[in-house]
Amino acid sequence: MKNLNLALACICLLVSHSVFSQNCGYVDDFRKTVVDNGDSTSTYNFEIDVETTSGGDKSVLMRIDCNSYLFESNECLKTGTSTITYYYGPYTLHHNTCNISPSIIWTGHTNDKCGGSTCIGETITLPVTMLDFVSLQTNVYQR
Repeated sequence: MKNLNLALACICLLVSHSVFSQNCGYVDDFRKTVVDNGDSTSTYNFEIDVETTSGGDKSVLMRIDCNSYLFESNECLKTGTSTITYYYGPYTLHHNTCNISPSIIWTGHTNDKCGGSTCIGETITLPVTMLDFVSLQTNVYQR
């Protein structure tokens, strides 16, 4: 069992090293807030944290979409040696426009202008967060 654990640790190290072996920009974290405006619309705000794998200025080509609505498309985010947070919003949409959870589609690049080699990327579906829950009791009368 000890040898199996050691073998698995080596495989994980090799995989993680190959993913980040090239100096590249990447999305480190993301957050969204959704506020129901009470009038069949919701307001969306997004925060996206980007970094570089091993220093220097790199970039991330980013897109935020929901269903067929694009919040942002082909936005080139410059990275740095520490976390940079980009803010998007507020976007106010009718509830039917964004009836699924928004997603971020991004690709990391080896230079600071979203050019050079594409090194990593991912599609991230943002989690759905329940902000409020209302329950009403109705009385049903039968005659």
